[in-house]
Amino acid sequence: MNIQMILEMLLFETIDLIPMVVLALTPFRDRIRLSMQKTAILFLFLFLGLCSCRILAVMHHNLAGFFSAFWIIVYLITYRVCVRCSIFRLLFVLLLILNYGSFISILFNYIKINFIQQLTINPYSWISSLITLGILLVSYPIIFILTEKHIRPLIKFPENDKIWRMLWIVPAIFCLCYYYNLYTNGGIISFCSHPQNVLYGMFLTIGAIFITYIAARLVQESNQIMLLKSENYQLSLQKLQFEYLHHKIEEARHARHDIRQIMTVLQAYIADENISGLKAYVLQYTKELPSDSCIVYCEHYALNALLQYYEALAKKNNISFKITIGNINFSDFSDSELTILFGNLLENAIEACMRQTSLETFIRILITDINDKIMIQIDNSYNGVIKTSPDGNYFSSKEDRMGIGILSIRKIVNLHNGIINFLPQADTFSVSIIFFHK
Repeated sequence: MNIQMILEMLLFETIDLIPMVVLALTPFRDRIRLSMQKTAILFLFLFLGLCSCRILAVMHHNLAGFFSAFWIIVYLITYRVCVRCSIFRLLFVLLLILNYGSFISILFNYIKINFIQQLTINPYSWISSLITLGILLVSYPIIFILTEKHIRPLIKFPENDKIWRMLWIVPAIFCLCYYYNLYTNGGIISFCSHPQNVLYGMFLTIGAIFITYIAARLVQESNQIMLLKSENYQLSLQKLQFEYLHHKIEEARHARHDIRQIMTVLQAYIADENISGLKAYVLQYTKELPSDSCIVYCEHYALNALLQYYEALAKKNNISFKITIGNINFSDFSDSELTILFGNLLENAIEACMRQTSLETFIRILITDINDKIMIQIDNSYNGVIKTSPDGNYFSSKEDRMGIGILSIRKIVNLHNGIINFLPQADTFSVSIIFFHK
């Protein structure tokens, strides 16, 4: 291979590689791990390595299949080094680009074989570069718009990784179809010699784009639903804070309304020199005064709002409410998950206490972090009556079926690979939960 052929190959690889690199980085441009200089150096090594393998493939045609598989692995490793994102999202975009690259290769080789036969001597001549550039000018805008308008918004969405664990399989299947047909029909030259194979590749590409678009729309709608749910939970938190504030305002208003009567009673005790009665009255009134401080139980806004609200609700119903909480890292949980988990746990505890007709009512909460494990223990008094199903599940006290709250609690515990245990005793119901840090 002479110098001219090497230069022509470098031009061909530049036209072939740069648009694909742009396409690959477009959805992740906000998540680039390396600096621009380091990314450029890595791209240069990638470019030189790809050119070297092209030269070897020209000299040894039997290595073409091996290099195709090898470079898929290299692309994925490079992608992982450059971009800060989950492997499943990277795989989805990479396989989508590989499918597009396969279509360009099929169309290019068909034109080369049927219209410019001399290109079989030098498959990377300047005419090859011109043909590739022409194909890119026609098809690239479609793929770029799909990536920018539909794939990138999904990549930016922080949640829903479970969907991506399955979604990457869609372009993977199309990629396998491409490579299977190319390398079981005598290689790409033999495959592209037949017009029906080119039509097959075209229909396969259109199908891949269409299904990718549909999948992207479905995921986008799923993300919007999740966003709406998150907003609803935020509104629920705001409602809890409003109810808590309203409760405090009402207590203060009643206290101001009763101040004249209280002063009259105090004056009567003083006039009669009834010191013991005065002390008893002041002690009783002090117990009934609203709290003059808003206790901050933890730095997490959502959880703190819930604890404040249920503490006020417990006090209103004469339920002893005690909280012990450490400096817990809840970064693995979303606000909505914490709202659902603790909201249902505390609501069940409050309702159980309110159903009691005797004995002292209480709720004790312990949230601590021990040996990289978040441990939650909630004990509450109850009337000793528990509804259970034959398989041991707990029924709602309102209906003869498993409560929605318990189902929601179990779902979140299972989602974070936690362990939950319900322990009913004679007059105390205990819930223990353990979460292991990821």
